[in-house]
Amino acid sequence: MSDRAILIFLLDADLVFLEGLAAVLNTEDDLEIVAKTETPEQAGNQLATLTNLPDVFVLDINFTTDKNAASGIEFCRELKQTYPNLPLLLLTTLTKAEVLRRLRNLGIEGYTHKRTPLEGLINILKQVARGETYWELNLDSLPETDNFELLKLETGQQLLPSSPPRWLTRQRETGLAEIERNLRQIEATLKKNNLSTFDWLFWTGLRRELKTAQWIVKQLLPVEVVFIGEEKTPESKEEDDLTPVLNPLPTKISETLLQTTLGKIQFGLINSSGYTLEIDILNGEKKRELLYLIVQEFQEVLNQLEFVQLKSEDLPERRSLLLRELWQTCLTKWMSKYVSFADFPVSGSVVDFLIKEAPLVERMRLNKIPQVTALFAYLLYEQPLEIDRVSYRPESPEAQARAEMLFHNLILVVANAVMQVILNQFGEQEIVKTSLYESQYRSSREIARFRNELSWQYRQIYYFQEPKAIFESRYELLVLRGNQIKITSVYAPRKADLDQLKGIRSSVTIALELRDAIAPRFRSLFGVVGQGVVYILTQVIGRGIGLIGRGFLQGIGKSVESKRDQ
Repeated sequence: MSDRAILIFLLDADLVFLEGLAAVLNTEDDLEIVAKTETPEQAGNQLATLTNLPDVFVLDINFTTDKNAASGIEFCRELKQTYPNLPLLLLTTLTKAEVLRRLRNLGIEGYTHKRTPLEGLINILKQVARGETYWELNLDSLPETDNFELLKLETGQQLLPSSPPRWLTRQRETGLAEIERNLRQIEATLKKNNLSTFDWLFWTGLRRELKTAQWIVKQLLPVEVVFIGEEKTPESKEEDDLTPVLNPLPTKISETLLQTTLGKIQFGLINSSGYTLEIDILNGEKKRELLYLIVQEFQEVLNQLEFVQLKSEDLPERRSLLLRELWQTCLTKWMSKYVSFADFPVSGSVVDFLIKEAPLVERMRLNKIPQVTALFAYLLYEQPLEIDRVSYRPESPEAQARAEMLFHNLILVVANAVMQVILNQFGEQEIVKTSLYESQYRSSREIARFRNELSWQYRQIYYFQEPKAIFESRYELLVLRGNQIKITSVYAPRKADLDQLKGIRSSVTIALELRDAIAPRFRSLFGVVGQGVVYILTQVIGRGIGLIGRGFLQGIGKSVESKRDQ
């Protein structure tokens, strides 16, 4: 292999990761991707058509159910039986020790985690291609457990309290001092007696958000940091590799945005948008759980894109793929927890079901999420955000506020898209109703009423409100304000969308244009006519009535006087 590139076959159900990894590895002169597939069936078919076997077969079998895990192990067994000289490398987030032991016992040559740095992964690929083995963990020395997060504690390591690093302490103190300063200013403002109701609500909401941020900082950056490490002896000269038992400090714009969003979600959300949302049927706990899941999976998408080093110019063509993968992952995990597949509504596998549902969800929901590419570029590469044709630096308050609105809208739309499928396909299952719904929505009548309201609202939005927004060059966004979901509008050129409107939707814009064209003329005409009518009523008819009235009263008066004289 010294005079040719290493041939690599990739198998991963995560299409975003698969495409990104293939693109990155193909940039290496001594590596070549000969095939990439999403399913074991496709992989088996493609392997049979190759003239030469690859030097490394890289695969991920991180399944969520025992049945699928067993099928993944069986697939690896068949690979080893059919192609005994084909080296296999597990590139996965799999954490079940029992499953990994069974896979290693099949003769699989390598295992490493998906978070392995790219340089390290390339070295591992080359090592396995040379016929060597590489296992990131020594499974023989580990106890029988399914959770690698506990392994270090179970192998004799101790929790050692340690003083936090200086930079961590400084970051904590600086952040809390800034929050305290702003809180004092807000408290002083709220003590003023001349505040309007709107101003009072604004400053109260801002105080609540700052207190939420204060709580998050105290939780994420405690005074004492706990590390995991082996007990040191006086003779030990080398420093141990200590792993903090905390979420990483938010040092990037994306981490700050995601964590502040989680802070807003945790206190419960009230729908004040004026629209009926699919997630309204969920009880408060499950609503938070679904949004937590989406934020977590969004973070995973960002991590994968960073790992594969996707270029910013490639984001537009990956937009639809990124959103579809995010929705599919969240829906799959949500269904696996709360949906019974005993009476599955469609024939075939879950994958077939998702493929069938995807076009409708993309057309109704995902394709209409605005400025997705700009949001990813901002979070991944910290590129400036354009607002009203003005470019704002990523650290500017304007850019941060706009990114927050775009992100809130994205996760809320994805959440509604997940619940759209659940309602349409599984809404009447008892396990779904009792586990997810608010108590008032558990009867078939109330579920039908809720779905009918959504259906009517969708038609109204599709045929009237959306064309109006397009014609007015704006997007309507669902945003989080405190613990409320609200609707807001942002300006954006939408000429391309306007040109694509047809039928009734196009007629709505024509009617709006016609109304705008003739309304001033009608107002002027009615103004002139109105003035004429007022003149006739007051100056002509009114005066006439006045003269007649006076004459009538005078006649009555004279008649009374003549009778008195008699």
